Amino acid sequence: KSFETEAVTNYERLKKMVSRGLQQAQESTEYKETREYLKKIQAEFKGIRMLKEQREELYTRLQTAFETLNIRLDVYFREKQKNWEVRMSFKLKDLIVNAEEMEKEIQDNEEALASLRDQLEIVMQKPQEVSARIGLEARIQSTRKAMEELIVRKAETENEIESLRQRLYGSEEEVQ
Repeated sequence: KSFETEAVTNYERLKKMVSRGLQQAQESTEYKETREYLKKIQAEFKGIRMLKEQREELYTRLQTAFETLNIRLDVYFREKQKNWEVRMSFKLKDLIVNAEEMEKEIQDNEEALASLRDQLEIVMQKPQEVSARIGLEARIQSTRKAMEELIVRKAETENEIESLRQRLYGSEEEVQ
């Protein structure tokens, strides 16, 4: 009789805990805390006096709570991964566009540099045009420096593109 009274008391107490745990597993977004709570309930089963059928019933419901939580966690992480992939795909496209724009700017600078050199060659034939020559040399130097900086930035962007492609697609070469 004492065993039955204790068993009923334990069953009622654990039943409430298991119900709360199952509800948390179905609704809560605090996944870690929910898992810890379910483990705490699981630990309560050890050494507690209960009828075999009641123990099995509660333990089955507790296992269902763990399974529910695991399924929700899988969905959460899959969704999180998909969102990351979408963001990185947009970032990759932006980087590709930036690299193409830098390439165009480098070509424009090369054309400007060629034009400035032609102008300098003409000015060099006129020794009295010292200020024009100095101005052209300064513009050539400035254009060359800007172009070198652009080449470095473009190389860094291309490295970032390659790194991002590796992270997104792994070893397969998926060119877009």
